Amino acid sequence: MATKRRSFIGLPIKELYQILNDKDQIEARKARLIPILKPGDEVALTSVFLASLRLINEFRTMISKNVDLAVSGKIHVFTEIKFMEFDSVRPDGMICIERGGKIVDAALLEMKNGRNDLDKGQIEKYVEITDAYSIPKLITVSNQFVSNPWQSPTSINGRKKAVLYHLSWSFILTLAHILLTDNETNIDDPDQVEIMREVVDYLEHEKSGVSGFTVMKDGWKVLTERINKGENVKPSDKDVIEAAESWLQEERDMALILSRKLGILVETGVKKYRDDLNGRISNEVKKVTSNKYLESTLRVNGAASPIVVKADFNRRNIEFFTNLPAPMDKPTIRGQLGWIKKQIERMKKHPEIFDSISKDLSIAFKFKNLPGEERVPIANLDIFAEEHKSKMLREYGLILLCSLGRNFGSPKISIRQIEESLVAYYQGVVQHLEKWTPPAPEIKKQGVDTSLSNEI
Repeated sequence: MATKRRSFIGLPIKELYQILNDKDQIEARKARLIPILKPGDEVALTSVFLASLRLINEFRTMISKNVDLAVSGKIHVFTEIKFMEFDSVRPDGMICIERGGKIVDAALLEMKNGRNDLDKGQIEKYVEITDAYSIPKLITVSNQFVSNPWQSPTSINGRKKAVLYHLSWSFILTLAHILLTDNETNIDDPDQVEIMREVVDYLEHEKSGVSGFTVMKDGWKVLTERINKGENVKPSDKDVIEAAESWLQEERDMALILSRKLGILVETGVKKYRDDLNGRISNEVKKVTSNKYLESTLRVNGAASPIVVKADFNRRNIEFFTNLPAPMDKPTIRGQLGWIKKQIERMKKHPEIFDSISKDLSIAFKFKNLPGEERVPIANLDIFAEEHKSKMLREYGLILLCSLGRNFGSPKISIRQIEESLVAYYQGVVQHLEKWTPPAPEIKKQGVDTSLSNEI
């Protein structure tokens, strides 16, 4: 005899627990913070994650906002869910949000760790469950990267009622680190701070199965070699697609690494493809096919300029650069350069960092009313000013050029050098940059107005 389905939304929370206790319809185990399970087990990882949402208010808020889950209300978390009429699959987790004694929001979770990627067929089965029980959200978690939580590494066939979200473990770990950083997002309760530290220690354990992006796909190396040989590449080529996918994963990893260093979340991605990972991949495939480079933008709140990172397959180098307006209140190019030099002097206050990158630093200048740009080593600014004294600057940007040579195609070394250079570029250059803004207008000097005195 088939069991009667009940919609989760509007279901009294007491009835949910009656259903779970009955075990004829659904089985579930309460998530515990420290489960007695072997390290690296996905169920253990799921239990730690879900229990930490229940126990740490600020962590729950940050995660919930990224998957549009209700923030207010009591949270109930479960692991090892078994819906009896869908006996062939078991979602790893479930979240229910209670307000006024009733469930107002809910989500099923599928968790993978290590090198285990999401299984399309498995996710489609979970979609059937969410549709059958009117569970509005399905959240997947794995070491696979996406630009934002509204994208998914897995394409689902057919229409679905539930909204699909994805979080990488590295993203979750980054949010935890931000909460433990000294800023306005700190956890208020000292006991919850300690719990968050325990969770971070667990996630960072070498056997937890949580990892960042460490290896480019094979296509990255193959495409590098093909372009170096001058071969024609097409958007449909497997290595082109894999290189684009690898770059987008590295883009997200760069943002998360910088986020942990800064204690704030660094944004990346392209708004146009916010909900369309395949569309973004297709766009990058066209870019690398036509121009032989891939490019990403990292946006740091409070920084004078976004950071653009460009991987050039022809030259086998990585460029980090900014773009800033030149000061327009200076009457000469020498005056403009004097303002820019002051920013460079601030960078030199940290010589151990600046000296390590200065030989690879240059400035790109764009002139007012002229196309193109001119790049100049930072040591040659006086010569540049003399050669262009009749012109005025419109924009400028600091460029760090990292020539990787053979290492450009290395699946592991390329990632390590890109990420080390990014941190050095931010610490040595970006954090010292100041964006020029027009000064406040001054009251103009005029002749003495005697109109009032004449009236008197």
